[in-house]
Amino acid sequence: MMFYEQTYLKDPLERRGVDGNLWIWEGVDYTKSYMVVADVARGDSADYSAFHVFDVETCTQVAEYKGKLSPKDYGNVLVGIATEYNQALLVIENANIGWATIEQVMERQYSNLYYSSTSQMETVESYMSKYERDKLVPGFTMSVRTRPLVIAKMIEYIRERGVTIQSKRLLGEMRVFVWKNGKPQAQTNYNDDLLISAATALYVRDTALRLRQQGMDLARAQLSSFTNLNAKNKAIIKSVGSPQNNPYIIDNGRTTEDISWLLK
Repeated sequence: MMFYEQTYLKDPLERRGVDGNLWIWEGVDYTKSYMVVADVARGDSADYSAFHVFDVETCTQVAEYKGKLSPKDYGNVLVGIATEYNQALLVIENANIGWATIEQVMERQYSNLYYSSTSQMETVESYMSKYERDKLVPGFTMSVRTRPLVIAKMIEYIRERGVTIQSKRLLGEMRVFVWKNGKPQAQTNYNDDLLISAATALYVRDTALRLRQQGMDLARAQLSSFTNLNAKNKAIIKSVGSPQNNPYIIDNGRTTEDISWLLK
């Protein structure tokens, strides 16, 4: 905690929103990929809705929000901030009231919403099955199985100093996050909404995003196999695309087809 306080902590460059609770440390860079990870509260209780915006590559916290909004208004805010940050991957916890926020995001037709696998083990195949939406559910499922993994991932990142945290609000929650009744949670009369959403972001970064990259690598390997097949039998398939533009336009003997969609 001392390291983060002395090294990264600083006041936000901008405070936005109707309640001033959206803190911004870095504006969007359209050459980068971002993720917005959100925890949802009812908006009228002791808990807060909270989200973070992370630079995926550098694992840097660039913005955060902690406040009390209705689930529908919160969904609109999430769509706005995710769109602003280069169509960021939007990860929303889907437990209980979270569904109301997710439904609002889906009604707004946001295109980069995170889906969770219904299987008990995340694999490349389970993640790539996002193209079969009946095997997935929208949002991130925080369960008895995933919560310890999420917290452990946060501890790992903090100990290895692998994440850049700039918020004094988040650091404050980290200082009061303890073991209570055999479960890691905030001390009595304190909150852990920012911490849980940050921990979820780090977990998703090291699971789903890594699996997506592995899936893309697998697709590239499949495309490369076409070239190897060509070497054995020239009549089977032939690339007619320009290497500078799109090398994945192929001639199958009857017509040409662009197979670059396999990488998407």
